[in-house]
Amino acid sequence: MGDLQALILAAGKGTRMKINSSKLLHKFNGDTIIKRVVNACKIPKVSKINLIVGYESEKIISELGNDFTYYFQENLSGTGEALRCFFENNNYEDDLLVLVGDTPLLSKKFILNFTDYYYNNSLTTLLAVTKIENNIPPYARVIRDNNNNIIKILEDFECDFSQKKITEVVTSQYCFNSKYLKPLLNKIKPKGKNNNTYLNDIINEKIKLGEKIDTYFEENYLSLYGVNDKNDLLLLKNEISSYEINSI
Repeated sequence: MGDLQALILAAGKGTRMKINSSKLLHKFNGDTIIKRVVNACKIPKVSKINLIVGYESEKIISELGNDFTYYFQENLSGTGEALRCFFENNNYEDDLLVLVGDTPLLSKKFILNFTDYYYNNSLTTLLAVTKIENNIPPYARVIRDNNNNIIKILEDFECDFSQKKITEVVTSQYCFNSKYLKPLLNKIKPKGKNNNTYLNDIINEKIKLGEKIDTYFEENYLSLYGVNDKNDLLLLKNEISSYEINSI
C-alpha cells in the first residue's frame, strides 16, 4: 500500500439550494455538511486531507481550520476542472480518494471499506455506485454490456428516456492511482449546457484504453446521497433518526 490522500471537492455554488451561502456550510445534525465529510476522512489510512474550494472559500476555510491543504478553483466549470486544479499545483503521484463535499451521511465505515476494496484488489481505479429505485436524482448512470462490464458512464443530461430509468448510479466517490489519472485529464472536454468538464469522463477514457473498471456497491444509497436542494436536505434529515452513523 502506497500513500493515500483524500481530495474533497468543495468549490461549487450549489445554486439549486436557493440559499445565499454555500450549501456545504449548512448545519446538519449539529455540524456543517462539509465538516461531516472531512471528519469521515479522518482515518489512519488517509495521510492528508486536501480540499478544492471556490465559492465562499474563506468561510469554508474558517469553518474547517488550518489542518488541511486548500486549492482554489477559480474556474467553477465542473469536477474535471477541480482535478486539474489539484494536479496543476502539486506533483502527487500516489493514490487519491476523491469525494464530494455535500454528502452529510458519509461515514468512516464506508471510507474504510471502499479503500480496503481498492487495495485488496490491487486496483488503479475504483468508483462507488449504488441503486436508487424511485425518484432518481440527476446522477450519472452506469451503462453495462450483457457481460456486466461497464461500457460507459453517462451524465443524466446525456441519457435518453430508457437510460434515465437505469437505477445504478455513480455517487461521485472514487479511488485513483494518480500516475495513471493525470495523463487523461487533458483528454476530457467540456460538454452540456453549462460547458462543464466531468470527472466521469476520466472513467470513459480509461474504458477506451481497454481498462476494466471495477465498482464498489453501497447498499444504503442515502449514505452517499448528495444534498443538491432543500428536498434532499429534508429527505436526509428525516432519515437521520433511523440511520446509524458509523464512526470509528
